Amino acid sequence: MGDLRFTVCALGKIIKGFGYNVKLSYPTHDEDEKTGVLPPFVDGKFSIPDDWSVFEGKTQVFMACNVAQVAKDMKPAPSATVDDGYIHLLMAHNLSRFDLLSFLISLESGSHVNDPRLLIHRTKKFVIEPLDENSTMDVDGERYGKASMACSIQPGLANIMAPQLHRHEDQL
Repeated sequence: MGDLRFTVCALGKIIKGFGYNVKLSYPTHDEDEKTGVLPPFVDGKFSIPDDWSVFEGKTQVFMACNVAQVAKDMKPAPSATVDDGYIHLLMAHNLSRFDLLSFLISLESGSHVNDPRLLIHRTKKFVIEPLDENSTMDVDGERYGKASMACSIQPGLANIMAPQLHRHEDQL
């Protein structure tokens, strides 16, 4: 079905009125994020610091990106660059079916960033936890399940090396 499979899946979920009950936690201020140290995991739950922002409730869309574009026609974090040192969070909740459809269409151009109803935040770490049995997550299109997830930026853990490309003047 190719690229059409994403559109068909999105339309199906909009019609069904889907949503996932989650707890999303992240540091409120950049100065809290200087290291990639995540909150401790105790007795099957993360121990979230009191000064972190916390959202608990039904979300329709959640994305965490470190690049501007995740597909040729989807720009969830237009200001992101692969080397900016941040995870860009995007969450839509409590949108009507029409507003959710409009949001998904606006992802193509990145104009959704002007919508005050969306949670948009850049951070160096976050924790997301499902709050009920129906809150399964997908990570990069793969079913992740009902487990909690913690992510953080770890500067310097990977180096990307690529050969320098030489162009001939007639190719410019």
